[in-house]
Amino acid sequence: MSLAKSRLTLLLLIAMMLVAAACSGGSGDNNNKPEASPSAQSGGDGNNGGEQAASEPPKATEEDEPPAAQQWEMEFDLGGRTVKYVHQVDPFSEETPEQTYMRDVKIPELEKKYNVKIENVVETRGNMYNNLPSSVLANEPLGDAVYIDSRWAFPGWITGNVIEPLDKHIDTNGPAGDAFDPLLKGFATIDGHLYAYHAPRVDFIGLVYNRTLLQEYGIKDLHEYVKEGKWNWDTFREIVQKATDKQAGIHGFGGTKLFAGNIIIASNGGNYVDYEAKKEMMSDPKTIEATTFLQELLPYSLINDVNNESMKTHFNAGEILIAAANSDDIASLRLTGAVDFGFVHFPVGPSGNGPKTMSSPPQLWTVPVGVQDPDKVLYLLQKMYELPDDLKIPEDYPAQNTLEKFFAYEEDIAEARQLMEPTHYVLSYAEYIPGWNVYNFLDQLLLEGIAPATVAESQRQIMQTGLDEAFKK
Repeated sequence: MSLAKSRLTLLLLIAMMLVAAACSGGSGDNNNKPEASPSAQSGGDGNNGGEQAASEPPKATEEDEPPAAQQWEMEFDLGGRTVKYVHQVDPFSEETPEQTYMRDVKIPELEKKYNVKIENVVETRGNMYNNLPSSVLANEPLGDAVYIDSRWAFPGWITGNVIEPLDKHIDTNGPAGDAFDPLLKGFATIDGHLYAYHAPRVDFIGLVYNRTLLQEYGIKDLHEYVKEGKWNWDTFREIVQKATDKQAGIHGFGGTKLFAGNIIIASNGGNYVDYEAKKEMMSDPKTIEATTFLQELLPYSLINDVNNESMKTHFNAGEILIAAANSDDIASLRLTGAVDFGFVHFPVGPSGNGPKTMSSPPQLWTVPVGVQDPDKVLYLLQKMYELPDDLKIPEDYPAQNTLEKFFAYEEDIAEARQLMEPTHYVLSYAEYIPGWNVYNFLDQLLLEGIAPATVAESQRQIMQTGLDEAFKK
């Protein structure tokens, strides 16, 4: 059902309920539920709660009622100190209501309350990368918190003592920890310590498909295969083979090498590396099975020489039936509006254990070693982005407003929500291994056509050496 029809039905039901309530003389006070706090909204389990029973439920006693979620609150005086946040992009460049509120209202409030001067500066990525380690070595950190590319830090800047372990300064299992994206906590945790922060956000990679083109080929909607339990590698292979028409310039499957490789490997329970064990996973049978399937799809795919932008161009032109796309790609496709598209997870592989997505978070907030009061720096950062109630759009589940901008159909939203749950979200460290290059690995598979087992054998020691060096084994 489309969102428009669903919401129309909901409005009619609400109207009927209001009429019934008015006739019964009810006060309606029990419907004034408090809005979920930002901390409560950061959970990723997708549980909205059940519908109310038709009969009157027993009234809860004080013992039965769950305690209200605690907010992260601190009281301190920084004595007029300047706290500098270093961004890659101007946080006020778009002049949205949220940005102007942060700049003109929230920051002055925080400065007055905590006796601090908050400075937001923009630095080029090149300068960040080149200067942050040396600034820490000179005991003059580039900023109090720096928004870095995660591949710079994991693991090189951690083992090199460039960025501070945040869990040494805040209780990440308490109210402060609720401010962190629950999915990225795992990514930013190395050797038991949490090194980076990001507020909850939308992030996943899955499959977009051209609904119109699917109908023209006489193929049923992909959600039907999911419902029937037939959404597997064999079904996927059959569909992309049927849709591919090289003479007409139409490919059954497409996407960048990295995205295609990531989701196929994840769908089979594989990965490139196990960071907890500090061990390469290229030679794992699950990964080899997945990369073999990737090679099998190549004759029906547009993968080589495709980047994110050209993938969207081909997809919008009707030249790709199904494409690997991340959340940013989907936002762009919806904004363009050239294709009526749907969204599903990549089919689960023979060795897989449920729908999976694999992602490499691009940027995260870190606190350099040597910064004073990291807990207060992070607290002010989190509060700086906090919005008043009149700028918040109420949500029934985390990221509802964003996902409804991305997708036109409820079943697509359900798929995206599933992939954002921790049990379905696989973190990739493919770009962060010193001396090993994921694109070289994929090129050997897709451009040179070398057997996956041979590629894994030739590169496994390169990766393992890089891991050992990074962690100083």
